[in-house]
Amino acid sequence: MKKSKLFATLATMLSSFAFMFTVYSGCVMWVLREPKMPESMLEE
Repeated sequence: MKKSKLFATLATMLSSFAFMFTVYSGCVMWVLREPKMPESMLEE
């Protein structure tokens, strides 16, 4: 019982970390892409 609860807590931490990492990566990609000219991105 305790072990399964510990596993559930660990899984929750891992999933929340993965979610935060995904959001962080998306923000970084958006920030890196922002300085470039949107017109050039549309042309390509």
